[in-house]
Amino acid sequence: HETYISRLFKTEYGENLSGIIEKLRVEKACELIKNTDIKIGDIAEKVGYTSDLSFRRAFKKVTGMNPGEYRENS
Repeated sequence: HETYISRLFKTEYGENLSGIIEKLRVEKACELIKNTDIKIGDIAEKVGYTSDLSFRRAFKKVTGMNPGEYRENS
């Protein structure tokens, strides 16, 4: 069951499964932003976000900056 698995992850890693997945998606997005010229919206889609807004929110939550700022500073 989802709740059981989530509790296991929280116990083992100190974070919910959804938080770990979010970090992994943002890490991959960072790699793509640094190493390609792919548009931010296309990167969001490549890493599994269906909404550009939700991608930007998650990106800022994880990195402290928006994807455009990240690209400028990379």
